[in-house]
Amino acid sequence: AHLDNTEDAPLLPGPISVQRDGAFVGQASLGAVAPGDGFDLGFGADDRVTVVRAPVKRKENEPTWFGQTKLDTRDFKTVVKNLHGFPIKVSITDRAPISENSAIVVETLAQTTPPTEKQVGDKRGVMGWSFDLGANETKELRLAWRTKWPGDREVETVEGGK
Repeated sequence: AHLDNTEDAPLLPGPISVQRDGAFVGQASLGAVAPGDGFDLGFGADDRVTVVRAPVKRKENEPTWFGQTKLDTRDFKTVVKNLHGFPIKVSITDRAPISENSAIVVETLAQTTPPTEKQVGDKRGVMGWSFDLGANETKELRLAWRTKWPGDREVETVEGGK
């Protein structure tokens, strides 16, 4: 959940107890939050909302002659279902690779659902979709990209970068 500090004073840093529907669900640590600033808190999994992310397609080529370009194409589908009897607000974040080298090109493909936020915070390659999901409604998002690089080079994908 995203919350805003609407008080006239800052929220001081330290441990906080997190409750959902009146039940204790855990403890979190909160940094200092100035008046008017926002912060995020997790309230545990909601068993009435399902999210499934699955690969749709992956295609790679192996160059057959010197100088040919290598290609790696990936396509993922994320399906969100609201099993509540009321609408909810949903925010999904996902990421695509980014290149640190001009010889390596990453392009987003046309089947990608346009994100509502092309870059989440200061996280390169991380995009976000925010939408309202009605009662018993399902929404599908797609994220697809193609990476191209010279066939005489090896490329390593590093997971978990910032």
